[in-house]
Amino acid sequence: MVSKRIEAIASLVPKGSTILDVGTDHAYLPIYLIQNKVIKKALASDVSAGALEIAVTNIKENNVKKKQATDIRLERPLSVCFVIVNITGLQIGVANETI
Repeated sequence: MVSKRIEAIASLVPKGSTILDVGTDHAYLPIYLIQNKVIKKALASDVSAGALEIAVTNIKENNVKKKQATDIRLERPLSVCFVIVNITGLQIGVANETI
């Protein structure tokens, strides 16, 4: 069961988008969007190796094919932005100063 917060955020994403999920944490948003055929691809970025390990596990457990749908990166979020064009960006509930 996905949270009301994830559902609310997902409702803002245009169908067919590619998203950049900065501070993805556990990758709940990209997983939900891909499973519900809202987006084609997501780039999930976080500065926490532990969070990304959980994200990779969640992606596998939810049968979201990594190569096909989600690229997981451990790096400073703004460094990822310089190589991406034509994405939908959402900044929702940034919890700390890592960005």
